[in-house]
Amino acid sequence: MSKANKKPAPKKTTAAPKKVAKKSGKSGGSFTDVFLAHIPKDDAAGCTAAELSVFAKSIQGWATQRKTGAHKLRVFNPDTKRDGFRASGTVVQVVNDDMPFIIDSISAELTWQGMNIDFLLHPILNVKRDRTGKLLGIAPGHHEPDGAIMESHVHLHLEQTLSAEACEKLEAALNQTLEDVRYATRDWRQMLKKVEDVMARPEVFGNGHSASDVAETQEFLQYVKGNNFTFLGYREYRFSSRKHHTHSEFLPDSNLGILRRGQNLGFGKGISNAKVDALSHTRWPVMISKLIDQY
Repeated sequence: MSKANKKPAPKKTTAAPKKVAKKSGKSGGSFTDVFLAHIPKDDAAGCTAAELSVFAKSIQGWATQRKTGAHKLRVFNPDTKRDGFRASGTVVQVVNDDMPFIIDSISAELTWQGMNIDFLLHPILNVKRDRTGKLLGIAPGHHEPDGAIMESHVHLHLEQTLSAEACEKLEAALNQTLEDVRYATRDWRQMLKKVEDVMARPEVFGNGHSASDVAETQEFLQYVKGNNFTFLGYREYRFSSRKHHTHSEFLPDSNLGILRRGQNLGFGKGISNAKVDALSHTRWPVMISKLIDQY
């Protein structure tokens, strides 16, 4: 469960009853009942039971169908007649396979765009869907029963009210963010394997370096591999010299994690040969740099 740090409840929300067909799990609990049971009291502070029920029915009705292995997201300004409630700011709803970094990544994108979260609900539910992604039922409790999958349900209100065009732009940005989360999560073990492959060949990465420095480098790599560093992407580069400057090109088949999109970060472009030559003579076999930009 996650919650925003700013405010415990939306500034203004008006709810109206909205009929949505109930979906039951083995115990017969409705989607709304299970949704509300998975929300901590602190997250729901300031909201009435009627408001919370309308939020649950809103996300249920919209997410009745979700393609397997893909998130579903919308950014909208709710209307009482259409959505069953109104809010003082724009609303973002997400349904996704439960995985790490969903809330952190959404929050980071909103912060990057100068937006603030006013209210956030994030229940993680065990649901059952058929092969087409149609919602069949929901199971109570925190244990994943046979045939069920864990889904992350996000319902948040922004402090800002966005125009229709701004909603579309934010939706596109958040879609890309959640795709990156899926890539990084899916490729995590492959990226760990890449570190292991490097560590297994100290004679390659440690060529020309002292045995003590190579040993220290291996200790460092073992440290970051031991859940002390979050691997988001991996890429291999080929460097070449052109007109007294070194240029780089990445090997597309090597891209993992968030770099699967093939975006060019400009790493190595325009570096002078003298600087590259200096790197080749540096004491340490591992280089750490910081990219001050949005990936």
